[in-house]
Amino acid sequence: MPRVPEPLPPPLQGAPFGVAAAGGLGISRARLRASDLDAPHHGVRALRGRALSPWELAVPLLGEHRYFGGATAAHLWGCPLPAHAAAVVHIVDPRRAPRHADVEGHRASSIDRVVERSGVRVTDPPSTWLALARVLELDDLVACGDHLVHDPPQLDPADPWRPHTTIAVIAARMEGYRGRGIRVAREALALLSTAAESRPESHLRLLLLRAGMTDVLVNPEILDERGRFIARSDLVFLAEKVAVEYDGDQHRTSLAQYEHDRVRQQRMREAGWAIVDVRARALYGDPQGVVRRVRRALGR
Repeated sequence: MPRVPEPLPPPLQGAPFGVAAAGGLGISRARLRASDLDAPHHGVRALRGRALSPWELAVPLLGEHRYFGGATAAHLWGCPLPAHAAAVVHIVDPRRAPRHADVEGHRASSIDRVVERSGVRVTDPPSTWLALARVLELDDLVACGDHLVHDPPQLDPADPWRPHTTIAVIAARMEGYRGRGIRVAREALALLSTAAESRPESHLRLLLLRAGMTDVLVNPEILDERGRFIARSDLVFLAEKVAVEYDGDQHRTSLAQYEHDRVRQQRMREAGWAIVDVRARALYGDPQGVVRRVRRALGR
């Protein structure tokens, strides 16, 4: 019968830990090779079977001077990243870029400011966004920027400190910066919205703007003829009373949300509004078809 490894001391039970820290607590090399431990990175151990994210497994690599940057910092700020951008962990060291398997090391940038988020050191939202400008396409950079500057009408108890930054603060951080990605950052900055609420909604808005529909409003309140609140809608053309809404998976993931949206849209239609629903397949598979549908609704 396999021997059960002896329990680790309490400081090493809750999260991944460094081998050096374990040695300081008197843990033997043999114990660090036991079957209940994984080695996600060189010099790091974690209890096997725990569902941890890549950044959590890399926390012991940070040490005193390092911090998370790039897409890893963006993930910690909740940015809606494309799948390919989160493939590796990004760690910044002001002195020398770290080298570890599954870690992309970076030297510190002149624009970096470091704060604490989720208990770890990360680049602040403006410097995180400018780091993303080096690797993301324009539309995804705008979507991440929209998330960071979003000023919600109602605060989310899970993340009450919104907005994470402002367009003005990002613009000030960019002054005098000439690093890689600055051109796409300048273009994206002019397209940011404090009202956009999701990555597809940002992409849909950009699609309509490029089609010349520059009078589109983002998530405004819709009122009836007596000034009473009817609803809020994703993208709105007030003059034509047309609303364009991204229809996500709420009908499959939340029956309550689905029913709420049905009632809300019915109230809008009763008030004379036309609604153009856009699904992911259309937005990403036939964007010009979406443009034609919206133009027909607008009579343009």
